[in-house]
Amino acid sequence: MNIAVSPYHMTTREPAAMASLLLATRVVTILPTPEVGMSAADMRSAVERAPRYAKFMESWAWSMPLWRSGLVCSSVADDDASSDVRAISDRIQRDDALAPLRAFVKPGLFEAPGEDNAAPDDDDPPHGFLDLVAADLLKGGPDPAISTTLAAGLDRFAARHQLLVARSEAASVAQRAEARLGRPLLAFQLPMLSEAEAGRVLHIREELDASLTPLRDALHDAIDGLGLGESPSRGQIDAVHAAAGAFTEAFDERWDEFEDDSGHDECRLRRCTATIIVMALPSDAVLRSSAAAVRALTPRLSRATGDRANDRASSASKGATPLPAVFDVADAREVISLVVKVVGSRASSGARRR
Repeated sequence: MNIAVSPYHMTTREPAAMASLLLATRVVTILPTPEVGMSAADMRSAVERAPRYAKFMESWAWSMPLWRSGLVCSSVADDDASSDVRAISDRIQRDDALAPLRAFVKPGLFEAPGEDNAAPDDDDPPHGFLDLVAADLLKGGPDPAISTTLAAGLDRFAARHQLLVARSEAASVAQRAEARLGRPLLAFQLPMLSEAEAGRVLHIREELDASLTPLRDALHDAIDGLGLGESPSRGQIDAVHAAAGAFTEAFDERWDEFEDDSGHDECRLRRCTATIIVMALPSDAVLRSSAAAVRALTPRLSRATGDRANDRASSASKGATPLPAVFDVADAREVISLVVKVVGSRASSGARRR
């Protein structure tokens, strides 16, 4: 069971990331890297040209054991989400339905240096986009040009590779609009780690494998191969609940032992209980909900967008050839998401980062 996780969640170790690190067979995220490569020389060059990139890499140092173990990676079958992020950036510029987002997303921002359609400013260094992405990840996503495009790109990538996507509970206007586009499939509760060192996560996964594997299998059986509009059967949902209950029992039984073993860890081991809502979403839900949120928050922009739509309709009625609708092959698929909500807590400030 492979789960895609936002790099924002990985940076701050939010519940969506911590739940995925426990539940997933493999966690896939977006790792911003220099377009020229990942050699030591490439990384040194990137750090020199994008100073905030070094701070970003330092913020991910805690996760290095997870990468070395193979639990966390940035690609599936040698394919990563970089092309999806660029496709989303391009679609925002071409799709009139997403016109409200153009005020935020700079054309060519996510293009590789030297690409014909890239449009860097004269003041931007060659790795300016890398510096901007790294800074936004560190700040928690206040720049919608970056956070929205990365989130939509991750969903597109997940739709292509049939990955689950971990999400925070809805907190922002855009997230609430996104949730309304979703189709709930099932929900269950289970204990999880809220704080832990990477090595401790790996240890607990190994120790609880006998109960984690049946839970993963039950989830996979419930959602694998679902078509548009389809839902799990009652029996499949009951199997997930039974497996979650068995895992909870095993987790509780071993918790005191885990806590004692972690006494010398630099990061204190903590636990919480989470509700996991499994939801089917359109693969472009991030784009649609973000555009709707911008319209709701900026009425003047909404009116301008509406006027353009009316102009196109008028031209079509006079015999003019309308522009074709922008179609993405991923639009024909749904993205199955795991929305992670910690029981007894309000939506975290980080929830706005999707």
